[in-house]
Amino acid sequence: MTQAMESQPAGTQPAETLGQALERALRGGAKGRVVVQVNGARAWVDLKQVGPIGVRILGVELEVEEASPPSIQAKALSGMLPGLPGPLNPVEVDDGLGGGLMRTPLRKERFVELELRGGKGTLRPMHLSAGKRSPASLDTSRQGLGELLEELAQGLAKQRE
Repeated sequence: MTQAMESQPAGTQPAETLGQALERALRGGAKGRVVVQVNGARAWVDLKQVGPIGVRILGVELEVEEASPPSIQAKALSGMLPGLPGPLNPVEVDDGLGGGLMRTPLRKERFVELELRGGKGTLRPMHLSAGKRSPASLDTSRQGLGELLEELAQGLAKQRE
């Protein structure tokens, strides 16, 4: 089931963040693939399970209207981000090809990877066993997931000078 939430028009109330829009959707009983959109950023969150405090996610896609080059995005997103089990590190980034790949360190046969493609970031929890990669899930707090969406949007967005 896909549910979309849009922020209120400008001037009617304070600007809503992606995290706030997601929390509103979760409080409304959202399940499956949830779509939230605010201020030129749209996030698709694939939920496996939702609890009163935490969530189990299968992946996140986030797209911004105006994006920085992948090298700038990778620099902005390197390090610890809310909700992830370790710091994101660039694996390969190429502005000429218009993309890149970042990963958290392997811990207990699990890692998270972030694929950068133009103004879109795709975050996937992964499992590694006997040299084979397979999709996994990631447990995090609802607040941590909201903060992660906001950090991803800021990292992907065109940096203002």
